[in-house]
Amino acid sequence: MRSADRTNDWQIKQEAIRTWTNNPCGAVYVEHPVGSKEFFEAMRYFRYSRGCPYLLKEVDFANYKNKKLLEIGCGLGIDLVSFARAGAIVTGVDLTPRSIELCHEQFQIYGLEARFLVADAENLPFPDENFDVVYSFGVLHHTPNIQKAISEIHRVLKPKGEALVMVYNKNSAFYLLSRHFGWHLFIKATK
Repeated sequence: MRSADRTNDWQIKQEAIRTWTNNPCGAVYVEHPVGSKEFFEAMRYFRYSRGCPYLLKEVDFANYKNKKLLEIGCGLGIDLVSFARAGAIVTGVDLTPRSIELCHEQFQIYGLEARFLVADAENLPFPDENFDVVYSFGVLHHTPNIQKAISEIHRVLKPKGEALVMVYNKNSAFYLLSRHFGWHLFIKATK
């Protein structure tokens, strides 16, 4: 990779960190203090009733009981809580330190166990074949080198591991129709 490409990638990632630090993912949709139990409850309600109502039908969280699961781009950790409550052994990574802080707060509020790290999807700090499941919802298409991120998912998945990935293009007709009609596309793949 050329030096100019690395500099541009770094700038893109720094802008993402600034954005999500100043405006935690989805926080604009609720009126409770960020980090409070009421905030997390309202975020959960919004995510599963209005933001992504299809998600509870599409992802059977209970299906991952006792599975070692990594969420890439965990944001506030709303889905990660759903996996943990269903019995998954969860790890969350996010590029934004503030997101990791909020995940810690939420898991403490609910008395749930998890491991959280500030990490880049393109350079995951885990050994090969470490997870049964890798989950990423609406994140990977934002990374400058999506192919590197996909290679990292493949690398950290155990043989016959499962990747659950949702991506979108905000300028596509499909995305606009999905927002209007509730259509969705969720990709499940097995290694």
